[in-house]
Amino acid sequence: MTRSLLSLSILAAFLPACGGSGTTGDDTGWADADTDTDSDTDTDSDSDSDSDTDTDFFDTYIVFVSFDGGVDEDEIVSHYYDGEEYPPYFELMFAEEGYFDAYDDRYTCAWYGSPIANGYDDLSQGDHLWIGWDLSLQYLSTDCDNFDPEIWGANTPTDAIESMAFGFGFGPTTEEFQADVENNWGVDWETDWEPYVFSGYVAFWSEDDDALVGSETNYAWNFEVDGDFTVLTEEEDGYDYLVYADAPEDMPVGYVRSNSFWGWDGFVPLY
Repeated sequence: MTRSLLSLSILAAFLPACGGSGTTGDDTGWADADTDTDSDTDTDSDSDSDSDTDTDFFDTYIVFVSFDGGVDEDEIVSHYYDGEEYPPYFELMFAEEGYFDAYDDRYTCAWYGSPIANGYDDLSQGDHLWIGWDLSLQYLSTDCDNFDPEIWGANTPTDAIESMAFGFGFGPTTEEFQADVENNWGVDWETDWEPYVFSGYVAFWSEDDDALVGSETNYAWNFEVDGDFTVLTEEEDGYDYLVYADAPEDMPVGYVRSNSFWGWDGFVPLY
């Protein structure tokens, strides 16, 4: 199995939430996602103009990775709500550079896939993580349809994503990550996010390390479930609300959402 179909380089820090135009770094930055990546986008990247030539392909600048699903200690599972089963999934939101001018969804597309666990992995984090998985992603749906086949092997990123080595895990939030959130989004961690938020770690294969290497790119929170993994709700003012669970001390159990704070730059396949 080829372990490195996707080459990812971390090239620049982009800080739009601060109102700046972004800063370039020394191969140690990320891209800041001032968006909830759960949002579905119905924008086709080939709808800009009928006069576009066949070389006007979607030009990926940043990819944001998010997770939605049940976590039962060391297993990724479905959760249930109102009698319906909701299987876990990952979203990869591809964004062109123009997206950051005004956070315009016309410059994004999304790919959704279900996780298949190949085993457990520390994602090169040692004992810092509570849990980490070596995963494969299986296609569910996408509105990405204008990718360059000479780069991606098809006009969608599906073949490349399904072939790549990918990992995901959860762990405690570092002080550095807390500071990044506070400085970029203007929140007070203790007031606005404690005691519910913890961190998600996204991993891709590193040729240099010959391993999955994870990074603290995501914030995460989980909601309470019953023994059958049905999400619990509370009624307030005639509406049902999910019940937040405190951030775990060693392992999340419940319905978990994990959204991107940092995105991945240089997301291109190696053919």
